Amino acid sequence: MKKSLLITLLFSILLGEVCLGQDSGTRFSSISGEVNVRPDEKADEWQPADIKMVLKILYHVKTSEDSSAILSFSDLTTFILKDESEVVLTTPPEKDSKIKLVAGNVWVNAKKMFKNGTIEIEMNQSIAGIKGTNITCKSNRDGSEDRIQVLRGFAEVLIKETQEVVPLKEGEELIVKKDGKSEKLEIDVEAVKESWKDEISKMGETIELNEIPETLHNIMTAEAESFKGIQEEFKELSAAETVSEEGGKEFKAHVERFEGALMEDQIIFLTIQQKLDRATTQSQTDSAILTQIAEFQKQLSSAKSQSSSFQSEAAKMLKEDLKTSKAISSDETQETEQLAENVETVWSDAEFILREVEGNSTSLSQDWFKDAADKCNSLLEVLDRLSAQAQDILAKDSSNQYARDLLQKIGKYQTQISNLLKSLGVVTIDSNLLADMQDSESLIADSIQNLQTEVNSYHSSLSNSEAEIRLKASLSILNNFQKARRQFINSQRLYDSVIKTTSGQKYKTAEQEELTNISERINDSFQQLGITAEELQTRVTELEDQLNTYLK
Repeated sequence: MKKSLLITLLFSILLGEVCLGQDSGTRFSSISGEVNVRPDEKADEWQPADIKMVLKILYHVKTSEDSSAILSFSDLTTFILKDESEVVLTTPPEKDSKIKLVAGNVWVNAKKMFKNGTIEIEMNQSIAGIKGTNITCKSNRDGSEDRIQVLRGFAEVLIKETQEVVPLKEGEELIVKKDGKSEKLEIDVEAVKESWKDEISKMGETIELNEIPETLHNIMTAEAESFKGIQEEFKELSAAETVSEEGGKEFKAHVERFEGALMEDQIIFLTIQQKLDRATTQSQTDSAILTQIAEFQKQLSSAKSQSSSFQSEAAKMLKEDLKTSKAISSDETQETEQLAENVETVWSDAEFILREVEGNSTSLSQDWFKDAADKCNSLLEVLDRLSAQAQDILAKDSSNQYARDLLQKIGKYQTQISNLLKSLGVVTIDSNLLADMQDSESLIADSIQNLQTEVNSYHSSLSNSEAEIRLKASLSILNNFQKARRQFINSQRLYDSVIKTTSGQKYKTAEQEELTNISERINDSFQQLGITAEELQTRVTELEDQLNTYLK
């Protein structure tokens, strides 16, 4: 890692002469708000970023306030820039990814199966080297502090001032000051992920409807190829008499990298699902488009099923106890090993709930949320018992590091499942309320239809009638208009009173989504009057004036 710094600095010097103007192989996959780019040698020539533009080596990418960008590298690494961040693309596509964080905050997901080499993020005070890792990096513009957080996998951080290499594992953060002093802290991984939710959710948003089949095909092909490689490596290691500790770690990194790719794919699936839902709503009367959307939906379901299957298999591989030299020489008892297996089984059940709700949050019923919450409570009770067992083992043998690590893992799982349980809290929508809203929708539609019929009749046959007949027709129109309006206002008040209670929820139930859809349809139906409604309001005033004149 120390050599890495010298190589990086030398590479940066030569790069300006040799590679200037070469395509970096990096592309935007999302641009939100104001994002600008410029060549390294032209400090004042910022230009607006375009989703299809070629990003060359030593290009700077900068996000403004309330803006973000997602960069996809040729080695499948994904970089997400929060607002007010700036990076420099420092390597050509055939090299391992290197990027310089000038200032701001980036989220990095390394996915490619590197046998040798790392992905490096250079900051003001440090260089983070990662393999199969999901991290965030933050660097102050004044260069006073760097922060590196590991969300999955592991990282090594080289502190420039002292040349010290600090290892970081999942759930840890390293703070590096300008004088080279550093501090390692524990972090809440789920809380960090939540803080990046808005930026991460933009993955896949540039995919057009007609690009969905090709996108899904490419994702499924890439997943299948990666899984095949992992599976072959797993079979080879499982068949070996012994596996070096380094070999075991390398395999784990490969699997974790694959899990990172699956995680991104699932976010893209969710984005595609939202696009299909919107397209369905907008194409209610176009049977050809609806047929096409139905076919896309089948393809999406197939892709989601494959991804879920691969994720489950990858999790099983990580649980397998490869015959490493460490495992063979350890004195772990059968009781401890069984305890560890039980802990992973509990976490696997929790992960299944999490994957289900993250991938299908608006299609899950409130009954599902209740059952899932009950399941989480049961899992927490099991973990409490397993924690007590681990403590008993430690009480008998305080030097049992395996049991100590297991106890720490149980604590982490308890925190994550507790957070999941909180997120599953949803407001229950009574079936009678949905029925009332559906009745309101029908009544409003009928009122609007009657109103339009009477208006058409008024214009076509009553325009030359006697004043008394015209006034009676006018009063009927006015009455129907007010009925429709009252029904609309009542339905909106009913919807607002319920939806306010759901404001603190992380997820929406299928019933809440249905309530929202009904409300939107009611609103659309009422708004369909458009100019006619404005004309009617003017006519109401005129009719009232006519009525007053008639009654004098």
